[in-house]
Order: sequence, then structure tokens, then C-alpha cells
Amino acid sequence: MECYIFFDLDGTIFDSSSSKVPDNTIKLLKLLKNKDGYHLGLATGRGPAKLNVISEILDLFEYVITFNGAFVKFRDKVIYDEPLPRSFVSLFRAKLVDKDFSYGLVSLDKEYVNRLDDKVTYNINTIKNISPIILDNKKFNEKCYQMWVFPDSEIEVKELIKDYKRITYYNWITGGYDICLKNIGKEKAIATCLKGIKDYKLITVGDGTNDIKMLKMADIGILIPNSKNDSLLGITKYHARGIKEDKLLDYFKELKII
Repeated sequence: MECYIFFDLDGTIFDSSSSKVPDNTIKLLKLLKNKDGYHLGLATGRGPAKLNVISEILDLFEYVITFNGAFVKFRDKVIYDEPLPRSFVSLFRAKLVDKDFSYGLVSLDKEYVNRLDDKVTYNINTIKNISPIILDNKKFNEKCYQMWVFPDSEIEVKELIKDYKRITYYNWITGGYDICLKNIGKEKAIATCLKGIKDYKLITVGDGTNDIKMLKMADIGILIPNSKNDSLLGITKYHARGIKEDKLLDYFKELKII
């Protein structure tokens, strides 16, 4: 039986505080890559242009899911591509401007923000390797795969999107929010990757609210408990140690995956 393993990036295999992939995590990924019948996938909210933070291991992944599932590649082939509707981007930007929210727009290879205030700067600095372009409120003509908003509370985000039935959000640990299409998601992207494949085992590894559904869909869904969101703890019985402890290799051995 073939085994497919999809890893979240930030907080799961990439430690933003040290800007590196922990040493034992690199060993784990290489061991899995070289194991017969094992296939690796990456599933992240980042865009393709911001994967250079793991350039030394990126070629280990056959499947690369970005923008929380809106853009998916199998090796060098694009197998799914669904940006936000231009009409929504235009209307939602106007709403954010009217309410004086800080926000961002993310294209395939660039990030834009309307301003770099303290809240935006703090959140951007946690992602690493991002230098957004100041767009102000100028016209935006590129494909937009996700938007960012930086309100004071989650309640404000819910209020902002309540009239848009096709839209959802994912929170950052630091207080920002991704605005995405509701019909996309890491779990749906994984299903697209595995379409037509039978008799396989699926393992997923993640640490955030945008990982919940892919953790639930897996035969083994492994939670990395980095988030302060206690609601994540009950979604799976498989709990590894936090990324800073670099114990994921040991946990895979404990589960006899390797």
C-alpha cells in the first residue's frame, strides 16, 4: 500500500522564530522520501514565491499545495488554480477602505499591503522573507489568491465577511487573518492530488486552524501543538511535540511510520 504524507509548513516543519527547518525534521523528510512507496506533500497558506525559506528541502515534495489549496502543483505541473473572484476583491477592498482596516492582497509572486502600520509589520515579521509592496488604494489587476486583514478581533472578521457566502477566513497565530474561498482548503487539495489513487494510507501533519480538516481526513492526523487554540487538541489523538523541541522524527518512529 502506498503512503502519502502531507506536511503543513509554518510551525510544523519550519520554525519561523529561528528561520530554519530543525535538523531532525530534515532527517525525517529525507528518510521518508527514500522509503519505497512513500510520497511527500506540502500544504501551506503561503504562496509559491515564499517557499524559498525551505529551498534546501523543497525538492523532496512531489505535491505542493499553496494558498490553503487555491494553487496546487504535482511536480512541475499545475493541477489546480482558483484565485479569488475579481469582483469580490474589488468590493471587499472598498469595504476595508471604508472601515479603515489594514489589509493585504497576495498574487502568485507578490504581496501588497495598503499600509505598514505596527500591526501589519508585526504580523508580516512573523512569516519571514516577506517584503510587501505598498499599494495604498491603487487599482489592482493581478490574480489575487488570498487577502489579509488585520482587525482587533475575530468578531470583526466575521462581521466583514458575513455577506459573502463563498468566503471564509483562517486566523494567524499572531492576529492576522487569511481571507479565502470557502470551497478551497488543504483537505480538498489533497483529495485532488489523490484522485484516482486507490488503496493508500494518508498521514497529515499540521498545527493551525487551516489544518483541522486535513488532520481529520487522514488515517493518521498528527497535531503539532504550537497554537494557543485549545480547540485543536480534540481533533486527533495523535499529538507530537512542539516544533522547537524537534521531536517529530522520534514521534514518527514511535508510531512505526519509519
